[in-house]
Amino acid sequence: MKPHPFLTKQDLAMFARHKIPAELVAEAAIARTTSPDARSKWYLSAPSKINLAGIVYPHFDRETGDRMTCRVRRDKPEMVDGKPKNKYMSPAGGPRILYCPPGAAAKLQDKDTSICAGRSREVRTRSHGLGG
Repeated sequence: MKPHPFLTKQDLAMFARHKIPAELVAEAAIARTTSPDARSKWYLSAPSKINLAGIVYPHFDRETGDRMTCRVRRDKPEMVDGKPKNKYMSPAGGPRILYCPPGAAAKLQDKDTSICAGRSREVRTRSHGLGG
């Protein structure tokens, strides 16, 4: 499986630093989004002067595989008191659901399935051969 064509070399290097292979990034449908696409395709809302470009982590229904929502890790969040504000954003009013990678329903039937507290951690866990 090829990596998503719109991720940059820097994006893939970041995942590689976390020991996440490009194949798993592609399997999880992780992609890069522009600010206009974050608004129109991913349904993020913010004033037009706010740059929403970044890496998008789609969240899928674990049984149907349908995209339910997403989380965007913004490239350039505003800084407040030296700390990023709204570094991660999701669609306003969207469902708060457990992140499930594609194919999660079958994997949840396996008694060796792991549950992690984050999208990147889940992908990294799989890259080490854990959790199916």
